[in-house]
Amino acid sequence: MARAVSQPHLSAVAPVRIDPELWRRLAVAEDRESFCDSWLKVHAGLLPGVQHGLVLDLDEGCDEYVVAAVWPDDDTPRPDLVEAAGEAAGDRQPLIMHAAGDATGTGQDDVILAYPLTVDGTVRTVAVFELQSPSQSTLHDAMNRVQWGSAWLEVMYLRRRARIGES
Repeated sequence: MARAVSQPHLSAVAPVRIDPELWRRLAVAEDRESFCDSWLKVHAGLLPGVQHGLVLDLDEGCDEYVVAAVWPDDDTPRPDLVEAAGEAAGDRQPLIMHAAGDATGTGQDDVILAYPLTVDGTVRTVAVFELQSPSQSTLHDAMNRVQWGSAWLEVMYLRRRARIGES
């Protein structure tokens, strides 16, 4: 017997206001680190309940993923987020898993969402977020926002490739 799947209602999505300066920095960023940092800060504001965030970017010189941005700023890349990024990159598909620890101390189930961006057949960037005990509709909304936002990361990669081609 098939069961109906409810769709989140738009009225259930809280309005989001992001500092216009973050959008400006994102639009004018010239290098990978400042672009990824701005992108991550924008998305940390877009996604409800974000505890930690991480962007890994493929360093083509050594063919390894390097940390391009961490949120909050004074955070260090958490091993479980890096592991989730590696798994999402290896599987070449988004990943949702339970967080290793409860960052909030509330005893609730925090979730890790990892989204790999593939350009020209190669995973170039992976964005990872830890969300504080999201509902199914919040998690669905978060994945949609990251998926839509990944277009900015693709633009960053294509701009970088164009600059390299020009030199």
